[in-house]
Amino acid sequence: MSASPDGGPPASTRRITLLHVAAALYVGGLCAGVAAALLVGERSAITTALLYLPRAPLLLPALVLGPALWRRRARWLALAQAATALCVLGPIMGLHLGLGRHTVEGAPRLRVLSYNIWFGARGLDGIAREIDAAAPDVVVLQAVTARMPDAIALRALPGWHVATRHELSVASRYPIVAVRPLEPADADGTSPGYLLVTVDTPLGLVDVISVHPTSPRPGLDALRRRRPWQIAGALAENTAQRTRQVERIARAVAQAKHPVIVAGDTNLPEGSRLLHEHLGALRDGFAEAGIGWGYTYPSQKAWPWMRIDRVLASPSFAFASFSVGGRDGSDHCPVIAEIVKAD
Repeated sequence: MSASPDGGPPASTRRITLLHVAAALYVGGLCAGVAAALLVGERSAITTALLYLPRAPLLLPALVLGPALWRRRARWLALAQAATALCVLGPIMGLHLGLGRHTVEGAPRLRVLSYNIWFGARGLDGIAREIDAAAPDVVVLQAVTARMPDAIALRALPGWHVATRHELSVASRYPIVAVRPLEPADADGTSPGYLLVTVDTPLGLVDVISVHPTSPRPGLDALRRRRPWQIAGALAENTAQRTRQVERIARAVAQAKHPVIVAGDTNLPEGSRLLHEHLGALRDGFAEAGIGWGYTYPSQKAWPWMRIDRVLASPSFAFASFSVGGRDGSDHCPVIAEIVKAD
């Protein structure tokens, strides 16, 4: 091994040193980012933006650094890159293996479909096909127009009970026995973000809550459309609206007279502090019974990268199955949960 012309260390040694630094920066930076997202969450504009970004690209440094380190016989560092890649593929990207799936033969079940239908931007045919394929007992819709629930009921859910308020709707093959009046909007016009109805189901009376807090899109659009000093304020304002709505949803859950099923486009991705703090006591259908990453948005892209459409339930319920539907009817995929009583 020859020395470099300037008398310094050999070039190969210099390359290995740079690899060591790059490997350490990658692992350290990833750990710092995850810790910030979990501990700070939506309290900071930076971590808020990070929560909504695709996470698969975080694999790329490990895929480059790992083989390079292995070829240069830095085996332990290469194995560390492999372990980091597994962490990205697993908890950071939200991988679940359905280990909490609850099966009881012959037990009563309630099949719930939740769907943000994008105000029918892709027409009703795709929406009706998704509903028909899922064969649900309860359909929870978000982003509906005033006439759409009736049109969908006529096309896919004839004879069902339907309740619609604002842009939220719940349809059920079982009787809807009560509809909670909507809370008033905030002073700035922010809606409550939820609709609560009581349904008489084979599992007993259930308070079904359709939710759709404010989208993060207006805040995230500030990253592209506003000047740098305006970005933090725009993100903070958008997050504050969503926070107030999630707090209202949590109060509705706490005040519910019956076991609850919370379903809808939560606009809260994996790792959301808001989700953990306000709705963390509920059981998450995909986390318990889903397999894979369960990404539901944006379905019109080549590869969805967020799981924000959820079905949550009181601890007195359990999930027998959970699946993600197709991509033809909306910019969201529907989610389908089969719910039973817990032991």
